Amino acid sequence: MKKEKVRVISPIGAALIKLGLNILNNSLVERIPVPEIQNDIRMLLQPIKNSVNVLSDKDPNNIEQIKQVWLNFVTSNQFNETSEQRVMQAVNLIEDEAARNFVGRIVVPCLATIRSLYDTNPNNLDQIREVWTVFMTEKENILALLAFFIKDEAIRSEVATIVDNIHDTLAEILSEVIS
Repeated sequence: MKKEKVRVISPIGAALIKLGLNILNNSLVERIPVPEIQNDIRMLLQPIKNSVNVLSDKDPNNIEQIKQVWLNFVTSNQFNETSEQRVMQAVNLIEDEAARNFVGRIVVPCLATIRSLYDTNPNNLDQIREVWTVFMTEKENILALLAFFIKDEAIRSEVATIVDNIHDTLAEILSEVIS
């Protein structure tokens, strides 16, 4: 009978890796002049340390444990809040106002879509449909989309007036098409 290998990393190897991660945390991260980036790196080091623990323990379910470590990380409030903050900081750097407005609006449903894939609700498709139905039926999002794609002010104004006049009908049709 072949003995199943449980530990991918030996206890000594795990101790050395953790020592290296601690040195990285305590020495190198401190030298980064941006506190937000320091915090992001420290946040990322935790699931790496947890992965080392998993790969050096006696539990043979390494794959499941690793999946759980990273699932816990990407679904944590800290990760989600930090990700959203970083994305919005990047969006605010966009110089073109129409682009910044549209991208800032589309980020919210994109992040909600990602979160729906990792939450405990197994109805991912229904969640994603709902997120995008709400997004595409809000008049402000449609107007931001128009402003982004139609650069001519006169044409954009005319199209915005049309959208404003038929918004409820469009929202109802779009809601049925997406559902």
